[in-house]
Amino acid sequence: MPTPVPLRPLDETTLRRMIRYALQTGGTTLHLTPGHRPLMESIGSPRELRFRQLTGDDTRTAAVCFLAQSRVPKRLTNAASEGASALYLCWELPDEALVEPRLESARGVLALHLDLIPPLPAGTQIEVLES
Repeated sequence: MPTPVPLRPLDETTLRRMIRYALQTGGTTLHLTPGHRPLMESIGSPRELRFRQLTGDDTRTAAVCFLAQSRVPKRLTNAASEGASALYLCWELPDEALVEPRLESARGVLALHLDLIPPLPAGTQIEVLES
């Protein structure tokens, strides 16, 4: 009986490739849930990405990527009570997108829902409708 080959965990490079693929194909949200393949929402039906089923280790690694990429406000850098402050998680891919994760516990493991926000096209003006 052959020895099973251990899965190579999801890494930052692969996560970036998934995000870029989703952006290039019109994706708005990328769902990373253990026990499922990565799922991309866009206009139309959600689509699975060509990747294996994710594990809890994969989603924890993805969360660590967001923690490493997110900026801690200067006022909290040396604060003794920083645990009581909200930390805004995001990952900026310059000139490509801002990726905001929503984290949730799914049956005792971590699931991530990544909202993909592309930059506004150059020259776009936003009209303020509120007074």
